[in-house]
Amino acid sequence: TLTGYVLYRYNNGSTDASATIDLSGITIPANGTYVFANSGSIQAMLDVADTTEGSSTYFNGDDALVIELDGVVVDIIGLIGEDPGSGWDIVGDDNATSNHTLVRNPDVTTGVAVFDPSQWTVYAQDTTDYLGSHTVD
Repeated sequence: TLTGYVLYRYNNGSTDASATIDLSGITIPANGTYVFANSGSIQAMLDVADTTEGSSTYFNGDDALVIELDGVVVDIIGLIGEDPGSGWDIVGDDNATSNHTLVRNPDVTTGVAVFDPSQWTVYAQDTTDYLGSHTVD
């Protein structure tokens, strides 16, 4: 169960969260995933999504997304308080978090408290092949 977990979105370099989703009450089975999607996503994403609710799903590529457990960062993409312009760079791809699909690399088994671009692989926008799963080496 995700009791105590909260998802935050920090827009455009802000140090104040612009959106919050309390994850309490959500249960993820062992080796499972939970998919957030924007209600305006393509149908293939909506078909896999566990929820489209909450303004935290309005991500434009240059926002930091943070998951906290009882106030402690357990995973992050982007940097709070830093505006990267159009998007965050991922190794070899400029502005990769904007209009691309990011997939966590299979050697990553835990979240991080500091954004690590090397943990992600960049695919074309709207790639859904990996949505709803996480392959682990």
